[in-house]
Amino acid sequence: MLRFVKVRRFLRNLFSVRRMDAELDQELRSHLEMLTEEYLRAGMPPDKAQRAARVELGGIEQVKEQVREQRLGRWLRSVISDCRYGIRQLRKTPGFTTIAILTLALGIGANTAVFSILNAVLIRRLPYPHAQRLVKADVYDLRSGDFYGKTSYPDFVDWSEQNNFFDHLAAYEDKTFNLAGTLRPEQVRGQVVSPDFFETLDAEPLQGRSLARARNQQAAVLSYSLWSRSFGSDPRSMGRSITLDGYSYEVVGVMPRSFQFPDPETELWVSITSVRPDLREEIVARGNLEMSVIGRLNAKVNLLQAEAGMKVIAHRLEQKYPDSNRDLGVRLIPLQEAVVGKFRPALLVLMWSAALVLLITCANIGTLLLARAAARQPEIAIRCSLGATRNRIIAQLLTESLLLAAAGGALGALLAFSLMDLLLAWAPNDIPRISSARIDLPVLLFTGLASALAAILFCQCVPKRDRATTGRAQTAYPNYGDW
Repeated sequence: MLRFVKVRRFLRNLFSVRRMDAELDQELRSHLEMLTEEYLRAGMPPDKAQRAARVELGGIEQVKEQVREQRLGRWLRSVISDCRYGIRQLRKTPGFTTIAILTLALGIGANTAVFSILNAVLIRRLPYPHAQRLVKADVYDLRSGDFYGKTSYPDFVDWSEQNNFFDHLAAYEDKTFNLAGTLRPEQVRGQVVSPDFFETLDAEPLQGRSLARARNQQAAVLSYSLWSRSFGSDPRSMGRSITLDGYSYEVVGVMPRSFQFPDPETELWVSITSVRPDLREEIVARGNLEMSVIGRLNAKVNLLQAEAGMKVIAHRLEQKYPDSNRDLGVRLIPLQEAVVGKFRPALLVLMWSAALVLLITCANIGTLLLARAAARQPEIAIRCSLGATRNRIIAQLLTESLLLAAAGGALGALLAFSLMDLLLAWAPNDIPRISSARIDLPVLLFTGLASALAAILFCQCVPKRDRATTGRAQTAYPNYGDW
């Protein structure tokens, strides 16, 4: 604990530039006032006395710039000198340096790989405009509290007609289709959706138009992967007729490569109409809880206000349709929480496990550094005897630790690519957005932060500068005073 306090004190003093500038400004102004008073006592008028004082001082801002340049120059020279000396010290012990860098690279690489997945799944916002306004409507039992998560299509229609706090509301249902009329027949996973589905997500097609412009029509929108695989990325696919489960659909649009909703395996979105007999029952049957519902809140409405309004609508439907809607309530949750919420505990446990690996790594390197410090006692004793301050020695040792951490962090970032591929291969396929995990700028910034934190954690302590230390230096090096 004492070691951490000393390092923190040194860092606070090192970065107190603003306070030092304020003190310098106050000192220069005091000196200017003293010169002005001397000229006033000599008989000069006040304005001439002040001008003469400024001329003699040379200007407050000019003097401050000169002091800053000297201060910065000394600091840069000190840092460069510490880096060169630290590199020489690390090169003298290649075995220790190699083991420390490899150990640190393993810990930082594991944390970087796990954080890249955590960032893709939990931290990164959904890739839709104003994603914070997207919510999911879950139906639950008012008595037991059990969540059904889905609603019937007639209830969805009533929600759409009776609310004034959603800009758009959309329903969708997972379905597997037998696709024909392409290069080869195949089974594809798709979604049966309401017309405003893409408008709710504010997603524009890459080609063609959305389903909202094809109301009351058997229309389909393709994913980019299905379009490139089964249609050869042919722009003339728009307006083409395909067969899904024996029914004819017109291809009206293609979504961008980045669009994946509700999951990456969805390759087709078709409009829900009453033409198909297998969908006719779902459209008219109230109480058939098969449709998931998402909505885009109005900019002037918050989540609590919208949820209160949905409870009023649900109560109204319960009174109107007691047989099918008895004890059915509605809860609104942010869409991002609905998409990734159930995976949050497992991913956080994985992240804490990786952090524990890094702490163990730092403890191991700290032990190696303590053993190495025993052999450096004469060196530190001589530096203390020659006048090196405690902060100066801490700066040198911290620089060496930062060099070690920088090398380990760079190697760990390279190792993270392989570790991330391994984690993606082992991870369940149903984790949303995990396929978009990558080593990008935020992840690299995390790597740098982890490296700096590791350097501080395993930075060794500095021996006290006392008479015993000076005495040992005099005994071991009798001519130290001539250096």
